[in-house]
Amino acid sequence: MRLLYAIRDAYRKSTQLRLTSYFMAILIPLVAVSLYANVQSQRILNEQVGERTLAALRSTMAHIDLTLQNIEELSVLTATDYNMNQQLRHQDVDSPAEATIDFQKVLFSLTNMNSVNTMLTQISIYHARSGLIFSSRYGVRRLEEYRNEAWYARTVEAGGDSVWMIPDRNTYVGGEREVDPIFNEDSVTLLRLMDQLDSPVRQNILMMTIGKEKFLNVIENLTASTPSSRVLLLDRYDNRIVGSDRDESIAEIRATENREGVMIKTGDDGDSLSMRVRSKTSGWSLVLVQPEKAIYAKSNKVREFTYLIAIVSVLLALLISWGVYRGIAAPLLKLAYGIKQIRLGNLNARLSANRPDEFGFLNRSFNEMAEEQQHLIENIYKQQLYTAKTDLKFLQSQINPHFLYNTLDSIYWTAKNYDAEEISEMVVHLSHFFRLSLGEGRDIFTVEETIEHLQYYLQVQQIRYTNHFSVKFDVDPETLQIPILKLLLQPLVENAILHGLEKKPEGGELYVGARIEGAYLRLEVRDDGVGIDPERLSFINGKLNKITYKDVLRVTNAGSESVDLYGLSNVKARVMLFYGEDARIRIESQEAAGTAVTIWIPLEKMHALAAGM
Repeated sequence: MRLLYAIRDAYRKSTQLRLTSYFMAILIPLVAVSLYANVQSQRILNEQVGERTLAALRSTMAHIDLTLQNIEELSVLTATDYNMNQQLRHQDVDSPAEATIDFQKVLFSLTNMNSVNTMLTQISIYHARSGLIFSSRYGVRRLEEYRNEAWYARTVEAGGDSVWMIPDRNTYVGGEREVDPIFNEDSVTLLRLMDQLDSPVRQNILMMTIGKEKFLNVIENLTASTPSSRVLLLDRYDNRIVGSDRDESIAEIRATENREGVMIKTGDDGDSLSMRVRSKTSGWSLVLVQPEKAIYAKSNKVREFTYLIAIVSVLLALLISWGVYRGIAAPLLKLAYGIKQIRLGNLNARLSANRPDEFGFLNRSFNEMAEEQQHLIENIYKQQLYTAKTDLKFLQSQINPHFLYNTLDSIYWTAKNYDAEEISEMVVHLSHFFRLSLGEGRDIFTVEETIEHLQYYLQVQQIRYTNHFSVKFDVDPETLQIPILKLLLQPLVENAILHGLEKKPEGGELYVGARIEGAYLRLEVRDDGVGIDPERLSFINGKLNKITYKDVLRVTNAGSESVDLYGLSNVKARVMLFYGEDARIRIESQEAAGTAVTIWIPLEKMHALAAGM
């Protein structure tokens, strides 16, 4: 657990470790997928190689079977040929001239058949009555004591079936002197009894010989793509007929499973794939032995290249993460250190800004910011703070509530002495207005206090304008105790009087309303004065729409660009500043019909602000 916690803490604190982890998180799955794909492709390649090789072996074996079948059919036709059997009825070639002529015809027929069928090396007939062998290649030869030869006995025992004789260097059928022209280690011979016309005792034998090089030419195509491969053609008893390697051990082939398929054989030179296909008709089989190194030479190079790419990718990931750390994370750490120094009050902190890239720009900007901040704090801010404190003390000494009340009281009694009732009434209302405005330093009034404050202000204005307009208050009782900013409606009422009702020839009406709409307090100040022309209204709305929550400090400190918009701008800025972006204000006006200003303030924000103050 401690190790896990240590790794977790190091991961949180080290950007280089995180970058390396990110690169590895991306790279490792890709490498794993590549290795898995490589293994699967190797397996698929093995299967495809085995299938293709078996298909090639079956095709070659089918070709050999077709050749053997053709020879079998030719031997049946020849052995059962009536004319040829009639010509072989004589006892000896030294018989009358008729026998000599017939024997010459037999030899001529054999020669013609051999010239037509190029697969055959020679076609021979053993004439049992005379002991002569008629060969399309060697002519006529005499062979005595034939009954003692194994090939003769096997052919007779086979009856009408064919017998394949496959001599090798260690097998001699009969005496080498007499038999070698027909039976030798470089040929394969098919033996079949000829049909007998009169005597079943002394039987003639048809012999069709095929050179082993014919089979070798067929099977050597299997090793063309892999020169180190070896291929063997075996008979039904697994005796070697022919092979691409004369030194191939027959015992080793016999030791393998005697079935069709793919077998893995281990030897001194490494593993080999041994594939075997057996013919169902002849019983012969083809065996192909291929070294795995030769088969998978190209795929092994691809696999090694894949491993090399994986290793290089991991190294590159480490190098890139280190380079990213040196190029990005390290400058960010230095920048964070500089910001921390500024936050701790070290305004003399500076960063190296020699880099020409974005980080150099950030460092230069940081240095400029630090210098500007230091200048503002040490010069402008201190100076403005001192001035503000001085002005505040001066205003506090001048605008003293007792001084203001005493002055207004003196004006009131002076007006009384001169029987100036209107002046006295204005002074009384003005006194109440200032008393509520000061509000013992409070910034939050209830709706009820706001309406009372407006009443004193409006009474003064009505006296001033000799009751030129009337006032209507429509305040929902549920809203009376809701807290709002003081002096929030006074600028709107003032604008309604100055810009709406004052310019109206006849008397008008000022409407002040407050009610709850959902989660908002809705405040409305409306007059039926001269209204605002559309162009002017569009201008006012455009200016007010530019005031966002981020701009309230600029507006409240710098004021509006237009003096006559100062009241509206101040109201919207205060609403945005204290109640956030959920609060909104809307101005609607129509020429000669009047103007309405509506404010919506979230109730939740109003109560939260009052609780905080």
